[in-house]
Amino acid sequence: MLLIMGAVEVCGDIGTLTPLSARRGCCDVYNPLLDSSNVISLSKYPFGANLTADLDPATNTVFMGVGGGIRIYSLPSASLISEIKTDGVVMDVLYHSGHLYVANGLEGLLVYDVSDPSSPSLVYSYDSPGFAKRLNLYGTTLFLSDGEFGVKVFDVSSPGSPTLVGAISVMGDASGVALNGNVLYVAEVSSGFSVYDVSDLSSPSLITRVTSAGSVLNLSLSGNRLFASTGTGGTKVYDVSTPTSPALLTAVSTSARTTDVDPAYSYVYVADMPAGINIYDASTLSHVGNVPTYGVAYSTKVVGNYMLVSEDIAGLEIYDISTPMSPSLVTYIEAEGCFYDVKSDGINVYAAAGSKGIKFFDYSSSDPVKVDEVRGGYAFEVFPYDGKVYVAAGRLGGLRIYDATTHNLLGSYDTPGSAEGVFVSGNYAYVADGLYGVRIIDVSDPTSPTEVAYYDSPGQAHRVFVEGNLLYVADGSEGLRIVDVSDPTSPVEIGAYNTPGTAMGVFALFPYVFLADGGASGLRVIDVSDPTSPYEYAHYMTPGEAKDVKVFANRAYVADGVGGMRIYDLSSLPTITEFGYYDTPWSSQSVFVDYSGRIFVADLSAGFLVLTVPQAVSVSESYVEGASIRFYKNSAEILFSTSVPGRATVSVYSKDGRRVLHTSFKLRKGTGSKTLDLSSLAKGIYYVKVRMPSGNVKTGVLIAR
Repeated sequence: MLLIMGAVEVCGDIGTLTPLSARRGCCDVYNPLLDSSNVISLSKYPFGANLTADLDPATNTVFMGVGGGIRIYSLPSASLISEIKTDGVVMDVLYHSGHLYVANGLEGLLVYDVSDPSSPSLVYSYDSPGFAKRLNLYGTTLFLSDGEFGVKVFDVSSPGSPTLVGAISVMGDASGVALNGNVLYVAEVSSGFSVYDVSDLSSPSLITRVTSAGSVLNLSLSGNRLFASTGTGGTKVYDVSTPTSPALLTAVSTSARTTDVDPAYSYVYVADMPAGINIYDASTLSHVGNVPTYGVAYSTKVVGNYMLVSEDIAGLEIYDISTPMSPSLVTYIEAEGCFYDVKSDGINVYAAAGSKGIKFFDYSSSDPVKVDEVRGGYAFEVFPYDGKVYVAAGRLGGLRIYDATTHNLLGSYDTPGSAEGVFVSGNYAYVADGLYGVRIIDVSDPTSPTEVAYYDSPGQAHRVFVEGNLLYVADGSEGLRIVDVSDPTSPVEIGAYNTPGTAMGVFALFPYVFLADGGASGLRVIDVSDPTSPYEYAHYMTPGEAKDVKVFANRAYVADGVGGMRIYDLSSLPTITEFGYYDTPWSSQSVFVDYSGRIFVADLSAGFLVLTVPQAVSVSESYVEGASIRFYKNSAEILFSTSVPGRATVSVYSKDGRRVLHTSFKLRKGTGSKTLDLSSLAKGIYYVKVRMPSGNVKTGVLIAR
């Protein structure tokens, strides 16, 4: 019996339909100002994880940092007053005299007038050279911890107009300070802490360094006791009555990122990650209490009789500590979580947001507007298809299927592993299930999805891509795996290529497969014209940790983790050149490009961004039309969509270039299908070309076995 499997360019998120070597943008739509080297921002939904918060106790107004933005609430109702969107990621906020100071990561220091919290306005910005992490205010002196660029010192006696009055260089990575009189203690990640004389702020002088403290993330003081948070190294307590020689008193076993003390300096509150808030007597250092938190206690801040606990993806808990050893919960405000993936169908946007499930957005106006969210599992990837939304929902969620209009859960399938990626083709969903390979699930009845087969990949399946009847698997340390799924109930591996890094993302576009090969390996381009013998054709070392890749209009778009979103020109393969980049605020996890050239980037803690390039490809009727091919045992079905009536042609060529089959058929406007008889083909590798009436071409490869 003749079995045929194939790889053809599918009409989905890849854009143009012409062969890769001939792909170009269609026209110039506009010529905006450039930003971040040929990439501009159109809009964003920046709200994500909660890393920081502050409070104006006089008005009970809460300022909550949520990823790339700030939300302002009133207590005790926790009703939302207003929102602020920033271009960085909000690492710390500090309220002072009607103004909100923001340590905004790559964007430096921002100051907002919040005297009317319903209408905040930006009044000052300072583009610091480093990564603005933390703010500490003593009187009218503001200290900005700026990572490897040390500490910047500002006079804020005029709150809306800070004046830079000094700078302190560090050995490591400045992450916080504590001031006692004229002695300043600076936390330095990986380098302990340093001690400075700041009696003259314009000319601070180093007193000593304590490198034995380890990696210090934050500092707080209670009298002459300095509490150094060192993460998994615990909380180290120093006697600093003699600043020239801090003496270690004890080390409390915690997972502390931050500590703070009550107004009377009697108790120390330790943000102890999964252990919640642990409370210690500041004088005896004995453990006196614990507050279990809803999420992971990332940081804590004491303001008057309130304690604010930021819990990363979970949100913000606010406690009354009038009775210091027995905090009582005032309110809990949810954060948006972490964004792992985002895709669009033109108007609607769908985001996979980890423990916060799937989020639905309307993008018919200038900015995405969240309209709904549905919990279930831990959402890693979302795949809109045929009026439904398929979600790879982690270890506890498996595959979940939602109605794209009503957002109702239609059905689910609990995979044995951790569902990390999903791709739907025809009646089957292919789920990258981590250490449990790829699960193939029949979704012809979405209310009752059923597993029909699985492919036990040798590595850890992170993402999958189906092109024609070939399944491409980004299999972690085992690189690329190529699987014949011409019969989805009986998948067979036919080829593999072991990349040098960790294959995280995959995108196929005949005759190449593009891999985001994490672990500092970058973008790898694999030639799969013979799927049984793939080889590397080109590669580019990206600056970050490549996590995802899409190809559109002769360019590769790479979500590069801390390297942001990178764009590479593929017009001269095997030579790859960088076309542009965008320094996303946090860590880009996935990238998607729609037909209009809009680039959607999920940026983990900082929500998602919508970007474009100056020569964006416009939407046109001829641009979005095309065909996809499905192969069966003795035939192929061409699915087409066209606004240009006329004649389409299909040609099949042997490896030596001889045309062995040629046919044509007439198309009307609209969508339809055409079935071709391929039973006459002998065993071997063939190339297929479909030419649409508009001139757009599909090319692909098929194997007859």
